[in-house]
Amino acid sequence: MFNRSGGPFSARLEMKCDGQYKMQCTLSKRTLILLFSAVFIALGPHAANAQEAASSHLVKVKSEGFAPGSSLNSRSRAISIAERKAVELFLTHYIGLPDLRIARRVVEAASLYTDSSRLLEFSHTDGGTRVMVEVYLRAERVRADLAALIFQQLADPPAVLLLIAEDDSFSSRALGNAETILSKAFSETGFRLIDPLAARRDFTRSQLLSILRGSDNDAAQLGLAMDADIVVLGNAKLETQSGGGAGNVSRFTATLRLRAIRALDGVVLDDKTTKATVQSHMPRDGAAMATRDAAAKQQDAMMVASVLGVYGQRPSSSDVMLTIENVQGSGLIQSVEVGIAKIDGVSRVELIRLFQGTAVLRITYQGKMAGLADGIDTIAGRDFHIDLTQGVGRELSCRVVSRIGGS
Repeated sequence: MFNRSGGPFSARLEMKCDGQYKMQCTLSKRTLILLFSAVFIALGPHAANAQEAASSHLVKVKSEGFAPGSSLNSRSRAISIAERKAVELFLTHYIGLPDLRIARRVVEAASLYTDSSRLLEFSHTDGGTRVMVEVYLRAERVRADLAALIFQQLADPPAVLLLIAEDDSFSSRALGNAETILSKAFSETGFRLIDPLAARRDFTRSQLLSILRGSDNDAAQLGLAMDADIVVLGNAKLETQSGGGAGNVSRFTATLRLRAIRALDGVVLDDKTTKATVQSHMPRDGAAMATRDAAAKQQDAMMVASVLGVYGQRPSSSDVMLTIENVQGSGLIQSVEVGIAKIDGVSRVELIRLFQGTAVLRITYQGKMAGLADGIDTIAGRDFHIDLTQGVGRELSCRVVSRIGGS
């Protein structure tokens, strides 16, 4: 769908001579508009009445526009401004985009994402025309093009871990059919793919199946343990309808549910189910083809969710992320939190994750990073002290060092 070099799919906005934007696309196997099954509703102070659109890939947003003058052309300009504001509302209140500057080209090309508009009311006031418009936006096109813009500007591509069972099982030595399709798509697009077999080596099959069937938090903990930003996990269910007569052709249907989960906080970024059916007289080939087709239907959606999810987890300018290794028990981490809270400039300490001896803290801090680092490095208890190991920007790493004999 998108990559840094304009690979399988690239999209760009070019200025036309009349000042409007148009989309120029290069397509291969993937389509420009992703038609998700979910209906997206934009919410916000100016979109409180947003409702589900009749079409499952559209979102309805109410917005206002104003243009000088009282002519029909003024009304048209006001409607165009309202459509642009509708895109802004969708970006800020549904996607949660903190800064619209990165989406400038999307906002300025609002007409590309507007399926239709309905004029609800207009008035002539303050020397111009004011309109209230109901705008139907192509939500998934907005998400996809925004993700393409963000992906090109990310310093590091998202790290993604895939864990997909087929009929509640998977091989410890080879990828499944769905994993094969998604691994290829993520890798070719430029994501950093965590070796899907690495989790099979580090965890037992029963542990992984428990994670697949468990909570979103379980999946997030797995992602942190495997150094992943995003975990895409799911299960494919296979159904076979045996054929009869000449050729003995059977129908194979794969139903694949995938969830994209952010490892940092367990937020579900996307949750989709797709089906694919093929006919074959070869049972093994038919089942594999159906599963791969079901996975191919979701690959773009999972990549878009992964990019938007990683971009949305960026800490604010006052947040510091601290990773602590070799944590033995929740009591110790509580002692560390208390110590950090006493450092000048720290207003909040929040435990994000504690899993297999590794803790992640979010620290709200105003001040020089050297002061925070020095403060953390002096935290100590009766039987431990903290050893700061790395600091890059507003991300710090340290480890707990035990004192022999509790001295």
